[in-house]
Amino acid sequence: MTECKECKRIKVGRDYEDADEGALERAIVGALHIKDCKLYLVSFDRGRNIALVKFDCDLGGQHGTFEKEIRVRFAKSLCMKCYRQKSGYYEAIIQIRGQKERVESFMSKIYRYNSRRGGFVSKMEENGDGYDVYFGDKKIIGEFFEKNKRYRTKQSYELYGIKKGKKVYRTIYFLRLE
Repeated sequence: MTECKECKRIKVGRDYEDADEGALERAIVGALHIKDCKLYLVSFDRGRNIALVKFDCDLGGQHGTFEKEIRVRFAKSLCMKCYRQKSGYYEAIIQIRGQKERVESFMSKIYRYNSRRGGFVSKMEENGDGYDVYFGDKKIIGEFFEKNKRYRTKQSYELYGIKKGKKVYRTIYFLRLE
């Protein structure tokens, strides 16, 4: 199985999921392919990396059930989110200017909103009268401003590159808090 070395999420199929019982069962059962058998995760000892798996098999007209301890090895990797975070990837910039108290209040709101939705901040630069904050997901930031219409922003776009023949843009928001 593959585990992200930063956030400890595990790879299930093509995606990474939180390492709860359901995800562990899907990952372990998905890694074991036995014809005419259904597999169930009974328990998992994270300290020893031992999984107790129940096998429910129909072989040649005979039905059998047994349990077996299986040693699970984790390959270390980075999930896409952690990879992007480590590499400094960003899709949106918010340039925040204005009174210090209002800027700090706004920043705490946007940070909370962003982190609750699984986003990340790549970097933050302090300017003389505000901050430039680089966010990893422009959809989350767009949702924030859509829900909070009292913040009037000016938007501009910067061509970042081309992906699958389409132009990819970064969104730059300018916000003045008076």
